[in-house]
Amino acid sequence: MYKRLGDLVVFVAVFQIALSFSCPATALAIPTRIATAPGGQLAAVQESFVFPRQAPFSVSRLENLAKVSTSAQFLKSGKGLDTPAVDGFSAQKISQDSAPPPSASQAASEAIDPSEDSNRWHFKLQPYLTIPISTYGNVTVGGRTTNYDLGLGSLLSAFTFTASARVESWVDNLGFIIDAYYVKLDAAETVSLSVADIGTSLSFQQGIYDFALSYHLGAPAMFRLPDKPSNKPFPLFWFEPIVGTRLNSLNSTIGFRLGSQSLSVNSGRTWFEPMVGAKVGLQLSDPVTLWLRGDVSGFGLAGAQDLSWNFLAGGDLWVAPTVSLQLAYRLYEIDYANGDSTFVFNQSFNGPFVAATFNF
Repeated sequence: MYKRLGDLVVFVAVFQIALSFSCPATALAIPTRIATAPGGQLAAVQESFVFPRQAPFSVSRLENLAKVSTSAQFLKSGKGLDTPAVDGFSAQKISQDSAPPPSASQAASEAIDPSEDSNRWHFKLQPYLTIPISTYGNVTVGGRTTNYDLGLGSLLSAFTFTASARVESWVDNLGFIIDAYYVKLDAAETVSLSVADIGTSLSFQQGIYDFALSYHLGAPAMFRLPDKPSNKPFPLFWFEPIVGTRLNSLNSTIGFRLGSQSLSVNSGRTWFEPMVGAKVGLQLSDPVTLWLRGDVSGFGLAGAQDLSWNFLAGGDLWVAPTVSLQLAYRLYEIDYANGDSTFVFNQSFNGPFVAATFNF
């Protein structure tokens, strides 16, 4: 369209110059600029050039002709769009209104990463295993007591079943925690004498189930490994106080054998007790974090003797966008006795703690 309009301007200008030699002075309106009319339509704005009759072909006439030629060239090149407004509209507004919307990739890049959105729920599933290098203590059932001290080899042969996992759900900075640990152990010892064989056996089932609340303070919680370096000002510090309740379930059986005669006694207890704890971390880089976690429960509220504590020191290593591995060292102890001391359970163990955490 611009090309045809430019050709028209040139034709009219040349025709008018030709008429100026034989016709009276003539004022000719020539479209020289393009602007915006109401309704968004493009329109030509006219400018008038007066060519006097019988005027000599002078420098001023050449200047007028140059103006016409220049305007025609602007029309052909399309550069005449950046012109003043006509009736409140402007070419600049047309350019803004006609700008293409942002592409889907641009919109996605500007969107908030869901893993960093603290207003949505985040879930952590952490199956774990404690490998007790040393386990020792004593058990009293029905007034009969047996002591035990098991190394890793003896303990592995005595294991019947074990399972443990931790589940955390977070929204904003508030966390809900369930930690479950269960073990069944059967240990036996026999001493052969010239008269008869004397044997003792210990079997116990132990369950530790925590239900707690936590609150994240400090550097933002991390639920996903970023796709590229975050360039955060490491190291970053965070702290999570923990408060809740612990359910302990113990069932013990002590057996005695003398020759062909045997005797066994069994007793158990299940009780709730308050628990408080904390976890503190130091993030060294995007994939590496060092942490400490500990808790204390009981405080003598559920029996004549009732106290247990748990302490872990370790680190996290992210190996995939939603998966991290944990390696730590764990110390645990429980001391419990009921009111008349007919049931007593004291246990301590320590050893490596290994886990994998899956984030959702």
